Amino acid sequence: MFHCIKQLEEKVVASEIDLLVWSDRMDLVALSNIKGEVSLHRLTWARAVNLGPYKEGITVKALAWKPDGKVIAIGYSSSRLILMNVESKAIFKKLEVTGEISYMYWVQEKNQCKNTKLSSDQEEQNDYLKYLDYSAIFLPDPPPLSTFGSSNISEELVKCQKQSELNMLVVGTMEGLVYISIFGCSPWIIFNLSQHLGYKCSILSLLFSEEMNFLYATVKDQYGNIKIAVIDTSIFKTHTKELFAVFMKHEYLNFLLNYVSTTISVIKETWENILLEMDAKLSKYASKVPEGTLATDFLDLLMFGITTEHMQEFLLHDLTRKGLEKFGQTIEMSYANIQKLLLKNVTKVGQNITYHLAELRGMARLEYRYKVGCLF
Repeated sequence: MFHCIKQLEEKVVASEIDLLVWSDRMDLVALSNIKGEVSLHRLTWARAVNLGPYKEGITVKALAWKPDGKVIAIGYSSSRLILMNVESKAIFKKLEVTGEISYMYWVQEKNQCKNTKLSSDQEEQNDYLKYLDYSAIFLPDPPPLSTFGSSNISEELVKCQKQSELNMLVVGTMEGLVYISIFGCSPWIIFNLSQHLGYKCSILSLLFSEEMNFLYATVKDQYGNIKIAVIDTSIFKTHTKELFAVFMKHEYLNFLLNYVSTTISVIKETWENILLEMDAKLSKYASKVPEGTLATDFLDLLMFGITTEHMQEFLLHDLTRKGLEKFGQTIEMSYANIQKLLLKNVTKVGQNITYHLAELRGMARLEYRYKVGCLF
């Protein structure tokens, strides 16, 4: 009875720790030190991830785990906030806020349907309100771009379409601003608490009620008094399904636009490879002839079949038959890759964008659920 709580281990670290947050889902603890470094350790104290300082003199002000434990948000004193995928150890999102970050946490709606037995009418209504994405039945996901030698689209953006519950990243600042981002990827919902209260204040902590209809903010005014402000956020309770559906569409459309942008970059790189190959062949010849005569020599060869001494040497020694065949194969391969990107990638993405925009149009017609005045 006197030994129910006991110390298991004791570790010594190189620098003073200022923040430490445990993950609810994984055996990981995130800690930051006064140097601005962030480390993720397992229960055995084995280091899983080590992230160096963002900039010299910039410290970490807040840490928050996504409810699924796969993403961690890191807020810096420079107003910069980054999201890091714990599994891939990749920073996939960088966000900015106004002022110094003072508090941050990630909240997720409580799914009461799992623990409560519903009637058939309630189940039918719940299925009606629930967002269901059937796009995978008609439209397969766009193929990965890594096969063309380009870095793939961020894995976290792809996972946005697989969200099952509404979750929000909530950030407070020393200037009294409250930032809310659905899924941690969508544009900020900004609430100026200082303006609402009528005096300057800084956010010390933020906490949603269990049903997410109230947001409790602990603030400190300019005279050092600690107060609690209650913000009515009933929209997150009354329109949970609608918000989930709209922001799911936003995130997936954002992913598709990023995919198109990356595809265009790959096409440009493929075309530039052809140009570089041609430049490599012609640079030696261009160095031997006066400036401005390169195009003239090729026009004479094309129109009249006349070659200069330098052109004849270039054709016989530099552009051999084997070299021309290899050069031709490179061009054909590049054109084939461009054609494949256009047909398989751009076309499929265009179909996906059209499908999801059509669904958004359908949502807009349900004014009693999605009208702006109804939501906000």
